[in-house]
Order: sequence, then C-alpha cells, then structure tokens
Amino acid sequence: MTGLIIFREQVKKFYSTADIYILPALKFVIALIVFTQINSRFGYFEMFGNILIILVLSIVCALLPFNGTVVIGMIMIVLDCFALGVEVGAFALGLYLLLLILVLRFVPSESFAVLITPFAFMFYFAAAVPVSLGLTKRAASVLAGVCAIISVYFLKMLPAIEKLKSSDVSGLELLKKMLTDLFQNKEMLMYIIIFAAVTLVVHLLHTLLTKYGWSISIIAGCVTYLVLSLVGSALVGFRLNVGDLIITVLVSAGICFLISFFLYSVDYKGTRRLQFEDDEYYYYVKAIPKNSLIRMEKLSERQDDEE
Repeated sequence: MTGLIIFREQVKKFYSTADIYILPALKFVIALIVFTQINSRFGYFEMFGNILIILVLSIVCALLPFNGTVVIGMIMIVLDCFALGVEVGAFALGLYLLLLILVLRFVPSESFAVLITPFAFMFYFAAAVPVSLGLTKRAASVLAGVCAIISVYFLKMLPAIEKLKSSDVSGLELLKKMLTDLFQNKEMLMYIIIFAAVTLVVHLLHTLLTKYGWSISIIAGCVTYLVLSLVGSALVGFRLNVGDLIITVLVSAGICFLISFFLYSVDYKGTRRLQFEDDEYYYYVKAIPKNSLIRMEKLSERQDDEE
C-alpha cells in the first residue's frame, strides 16, 4: 500500500508542477482521437478527411476548456449530417442544439460525458460513465447521461439513414422516420433508465455512507448496471451479449476504483470522533484521515518511537 501511495503522490506532484503543459496536451490528444473517430465512422463531409483540418481543430481544442471539444465535436457531426442530406442535417442541428443547451445550462461541468459515452460503449466501459458521474458530481448529472445516450443512438442511426436516403423517400417521410426510430427506440429508453438509475444509486450511497462509501457505491453501481441491463434486455426483447456485459462491468469497476484511489483514498482505521462547542452550538465531528505520504511517515516514526 505504501508503494501505491508514493506512486500517487509522485503523480500528483508531477501534475501540479507541469499541468500547464500536461492539460493542453491531454485535451489535444482527446480531441484528436474524438475527431478522427467521427471522421472515420461517418466522413460524409469531405473537408474533415484532411488530416491537417483535424490537427488544427485539435490544437484549437487544446487551448479551450473541455466544453470546446464537445461543441466542435457536435458541429462536426452536424456538418456530416448536412453532407448526408439537408433533412438529416436540420434534424441533427435541432437535436444537438437542444442537447447542448440542456447540458451547458444545467450541467456544464458534466458535458464531457456526452462526448465520451459513444467511446465508452465501443471500448467496454459504458458503466463507468454513470458510476463516475454519481461519485464525483451531483444528482442533476442524470441529465448529462440522458443526453449522452440520445447522442449515441442518433449516431447509430446514421448508417441506416444513409441507406434510406438512396431510396425514393421524401424529406417529410425521412424526418418522420428519424423521429420515430430515435424516440421510440426501446433499447435507447432502456439505457436512459439504466444510466439514470445507476447515477442516482451511486450518488445517494456515496453521499449517505461515510465508511467505505466510495467502494460500496462503485460496487452497487456496477451491480445495478448489470442487473438492470439483464432485466431490461429481457423486457424490451433486446439481444444482449452477456459476456460483453460482464467485461463492461469489470472494466468499468476497475476504472472507477482507479478514480477513487486518486480522488478519495482514506484510512478508515484512523477515524476520530471529535466534540467541541462555542457559545451557540455543540459540534460532533467525524474525522477520517487521508492516505498520504506524510501520514505514512508520521505513523512509521510513531511506531519507531514506541519500539
């Protein structure tokens, strides 16, 4: 354990001294991956096929807050949709404007969830999104998860829309088809309920529990995701790969425990209950020490003195 704490403290110290370089580099890499994936999976707008355009946009995102990457990513998707068809582009513009307004107005610090969720489904860590939102954010983070799921399932529709565009379908019929396929998609509704439930369960548990609250919340969130996925897929008739689901839950749990280690590592054995007062109140405080290198050194010195 001491070795892990030393490693964590070294990472934090390195980041605190070099964050002016690390953060822009990280934002550049994330933007480059996101924009490259958007272009490779859709690529209807020919300009984005130029790697120089992608690099320039990624450099711009490195200088902006993370919300800048979200906005530019949405703009790229909308332009891809306009290249596919005016009706598709208009639908995408209205949808993403609504999602952007909702997220930036009510949960701006959680907007990154909208960007990362499609990749979370691709790389088997989908459960990590609602669990991490519940751990580090607030109950309103449910809105970010809902918007993220809607975006995921709209993007899944695009290949089918491309095929539909090649047939003799009027613009009005195409719009009606997109509305029906998106908002009556039982699988999408299932994942909206799952993301909302997991976020709320994790947030509630980690807020109420003081001892091992983060660990219990992570396990409870992953189990909730697993159970609701199995039950939901049976109810809506969605064919679910149980092996992929188990991998997703395990990978997500690992990611969330890693987040917990860096953000909330405490020593419950050193818990102290304190009582003091002033002229108006009595105060009862439960103090839980952090697992820090300084604390480990003090404990080691104390043990040496006792010997």
